[in-house]
Amino acid sequence: MTSPEDLNPPPWYKQFWPWFLISLPASVVVASMFTIKIAVDSDDGLVSKDYYKEGKAIHMDASARQKARDLGIVANIDFAQQEQVIRVVIDSESLAAVGALQLALRHPTRADKDSLLDLKPVDPTTYEAPMPDLTSTHNWNVELIAADAGWELRGRADFQAGQFLTLK
Repeated sequence: MTSPEDLNPPPWYKQFWPWFLISLPASVVVASMFTIKIAVDSDDGLVSKDYYKEGKAIHMDASARQKARDLGIVANIDFAQQEQVIRVVIDSESLAAVGALQLALRHPTRADKDSLLDLKPVDPTTYEAPMPDLTSTHNWNVELIAADAGWELRGRADFQAGQFLTLK
């Protein structure tokens, strides 16, 4: 025997299975929109806008590092966490070749964390600058730049492991 419910089933929008089957592709559409929003909002810090120009600049950087070697410049950088200051002590055969100094702290993958600090002279061999927040990430590329004198020193620092760095 057939019941009256079998003869008059409820409309499709009042049943479970059509809504379940519709929900599967609908959830994929929502997830796709969320993924597109993440892709548009996040910056890919690894992509360079002018890679050719940066490639040519490598040769100029090499000559600046060679000039520092020729002048015998060695820099000891103390990241004094307690004092919230970065202290740079220059050991050079020619202190006249020092001039104004800048310290560039560059994160390898996150350009938004990079800092360029102008170092102020404390005495003829010591320079200082206020310390930015460096504790949130590891592995920094450190560049000591004397643009007026035409030399630079480079190195790497892990601020979680140690707070002292020597650049030669």
